[in-house]
Order: sequence, then structure tokens, then C-alpha cells
Amino acid sequence: VNGLVNDKQGRKMSKSVGNTVNPWDVIPKHGADPLRWYLLANSPPWQAKSFDQEGVAEADRRIFGTLWPCLSFFRLYADVDGWTPATPCVPVTERPALDRWLCSRLHSLTRDYRAAMESFDPMKATRFLGSFITDELSNWYIRRNRARFWKSKDVADKNAAYATLHEALRTTAFLLAPIAPFSAHHLHQELRCADGLASVHLGDMPRCDAACIDTVLEHRMAAVMAVVSLGRAARESARLKVRQPLLRLIASGPDLAALQGLKDETLAREVREELNVKELVVAERSGPYCTIQVKPHLPVLGPRLGKRLGALKAALANLSEEQLASLEAQGELVLDLGDGPITFNSAELLVERKGREGFAVASAAGFMAALDTTVTPELECEGLARELINRIQTQRKAMDLKVTTRITLRIGGGTEVLAAVQAHGARIAAETLATEISSAAELGPEAVALDLDGIAATLLLQPVGDGA
Repeated sequence: VNGLVNDKQGRKMSKSVGNTVNPWDVIPKHGADPLRWYLLANSPPWQAKSFDQEGVAEADRRIFGTLWPCLSFFRLYADVDGWTPATPCVPVTERPALDRWLCSRLHSLTRDYRAAMESFDPMKATRFLGSFITDELSNWYIRRNRARFWKSKDVADKNAAYATLHEALRTTAFLLAPIAPFSAHHLHQELRCADGLASVHLGDMPRCDAACIDTVLEHRMAAVMAVVSLGRAARESARLKVRQPLLRLIASGPDLAALQGLKDETLAREVREELNVKELVVAERSGPYCTIQVKPHLPVLGPRLGKRLGALKAALANLSEEQLASLEAQGELVLDLGDGPITFNSAELLVERKGREGFAVASAAGFMAALDTTVTPELECEGLARELINRIQTQRKAMDLKVTTRITLRIGGGTEVLAAVQAHGARIAAETLATEISSAAELGPEAVALDLDGIAATLLLQPVGDGA
């Protein structure tokens, strides 16, 4: 490392200059593995790099601060249900789409990771693994499957979820081993794997089985995740919380093969539930829901067109509906600037979309998501019930209740609160493990005061014991 690591000012670290960083000031604070990850992920090991201790802290937070909660989540519910790797489970091909997708991604990741390592590119391998841990394992698979672990009454389905998550964490441990050896060993030990290995470092690196990769499912799930990400952005732009249900989401984009997956009820349900919308619509065109403005990508087209750039700007400002439809469907546009037709692709054009009245829009990488922002009284009532559920769950945590502890609920408040409890009491009880729920305009002084986004309510929560 000496001579290859620079300080934040770009100067080579040297004892004579006095700008070296003592590793024993970094490792006790963040750990040896986050330091190794940072050094490998930022640039190839043989290239000079600028060392920033905050970068080590970021690796610790983003990667390991995500991985350990994944393990804790698995261990918590596996211990409650008594699940072990020896528990019988249906084959991968018979599991739900999210399970089959994650298993496919594990083999795709293993293929790409091994190829990078065998090409002496640990930076690329580290980034592949980091993206999988944060974006796919934690923020998508576990996020979308939480209810299967703690609420599902279908034992076979729950065992499939445990087996899938266990295999994902086990594979992660082996891929992590060359990068973060201490963390990999600990992860493998905590998983109580049935491989008989005393340490992950005594096992073989996983190999990809091409037969286990479902490229169509991966492609469609990538579209689902892209639309969900855009839907969240659209909600933020409209300042609408995810707990507030909305009528519909409209998705469009030129990649019709990927968007086709959103018409599959299983994948469409993931989008509806994640974005809390009642209906998902796949549209061939985004024009009915947003205005479209097309501009030239100057760093790309400036050198190519030179003086003809002005003619292009004029042509883009006057595109017909048919031309816009062609651009959306094909991802390219043919224009005549006076000296013959020229084809422009999506990388050369910047497409800006703004939602029409009643819609919030976000777009990126060819996909568009438009949220219908109309909130009916029924939707508002359901949103209030969801806010109540959130506050009750927060109160459960504050009381340090077990995840299996049953409770009784008394909820107080005005007309809006009482109407939400009456309309959605069964859901509130199911989500919070309440065996009994009642409401009244006023409760006693021992009730906890709640603020439901400006609406006052009170809560009395009593534990009544554990239950399956």
C-alpha cells in the first residue's frame, strides 16, 4: 500500500511528510473488514487512491450496517419457528416468484463475481456483491417478504422463504470471504449451516449453475424494481407518504418485454403493495399523463452536429405526437435537418417529463411512473388506519414486546379516528397481533397521546401473552 495511497489533498502518504494514517486508529473504530472493503471497492489495488476515513465509515454503514440486520432478521424468526437448514422444503422451481428470482440472482452474482475475481478485478467483484447485499437482498427481497416470516399461516410458504434467505446469506458468506474474512466467518457460523465446515474459509467458492438462472424473470424483476423506485420518487415530489393509499400507478417505457412482467399478477402485486396503490396500469405511451420535452444531449451531439445543432433544437421543439410516440416505443428518433435523415438514439437525447394535472411523474432510464394523486375520503380513511398501525408498532417496540406477543387495543379520538377503526379494525388487529380492539371518543389519563399527521388520537395497549 505504501506509495499507492494518497491523503485527501492528493499527496502520497509518507512518514517524512507526516500525513500517514495509523491503521490502529481506523480499525478499532470501524473494523478491519470495512477498511479492506473500502480499499478494494474504490479502485484497483495496484492504482494510487486517495484515502478518506469517512469512506471507511460509509462502507461500514452501507454494507455491513445492512448485512448484519439481514442476519438478525433471519435468526430472529428462524429461532421463533424452530426452522433449521434440515427443515424439509419444496424445490426452488415450486417456490413463489420472489424466491425463484433471488435464487436466480445468486447464480448470476456468483457467475459475475467469479469472472471478475479470475480477471484480477476485485474492485468489480466487491461492487457486484455490495449492490446485491444492499439493493436486492435487503431493500427488495427481505423488504417485500417480511410478512411471510411473521404473519404467514402457510407453513410450506414460510419454509420456502427461510430456505431461500438462508441460501442467499450462506452464498454471501462464501463470496465475502476473500474480501472481509472476519465478517464472512461470523456470518457462516451464525447461519448454523449444515455443510459441516468449521469455517467458511475451509469450503469451496460457490459455482454458478446456468440452469438455475432465469434471465426473463430477472429482466422483468429489474423493471419492477425500476418502476417502484420511480413511484417512490413521484410520491416524494407530490409529498404523499407511502402509508397513504392511492388509486393507481401508470408505468410505461420502450422496453415492452421488461414491462410485460408488470402485467403478471404476481409481479404486479409486488408493485401495488410496495407503492400502496389500488391499480397498476401498463401504458404504451406516457403522453396522456405527462408533458414531454426533448432536448439534445450537448456533450454528445455538440461535436457531432456542430452548426446544425440549432436546427436540431428547433426540430425537437416541434415534434409531433407520432414522433414522440416513436421515440417512446423505439428509443430512437429520425429527423431531417436539411441534409438528409439522421437517426438519434436515447443516449443522445434528454427527455424531460412533467405530470399533467392530477398526476405526479418520475422517469429514468427509459421508464416512467405516473401516480394518480387524487385522494378520496375512503383512501384518506385507509391512510389514517395505516398511520395508526405504524404508531401501534412503535409503541410495541417501546414496550419491548416480543414479536409473538398478543395485545389488546383501545383507541380514542375524534370522528376520523373512530371511522378508521370501524372500517379497518380487522386489519389493524391482524397487523399488530391484537386479540381485541375497541374505540371510544375519550380514554383515561393513562392513554398514550398520538399525533397522526395532525390528527390527535390516544392509545391503550396491553400485552396478553405470546401466541403462534
